[in-house]
Amino acid sequence: MFAEWLFYAMAASTVFVYRRKSPDATRPYRVWGYPVLPAIFVGSAAAVLVSSYAGNLKGSLLGTALILSGLPVMWLIRRRRTAR
Repeated sequence: MFAEWLFYAMAASTVFVYRRKSPDATRPYRVWGYPVLPAIFVGSAAAVLVSSYAGNLKGSLLGTALILSGLPVMWLIRRRRTAR
């Protein structure tokens, strides 16, 4: 559950990132209740993550470590692609 809610929060927060980066871009889909509803969702997801850490610290830290262990692999793959 920890990893799911982490990625839900990250996905929902991209609405704010893309609106800031490309404010004049055409939007085929408008987010209902923007910016309040997505902000409430991201805040709620953050609360679930904090609760997950508080309730199961060992499992949450293990999940965090597992997710972060993918970063070196991603960096190696990107380095190989840019070297071509």
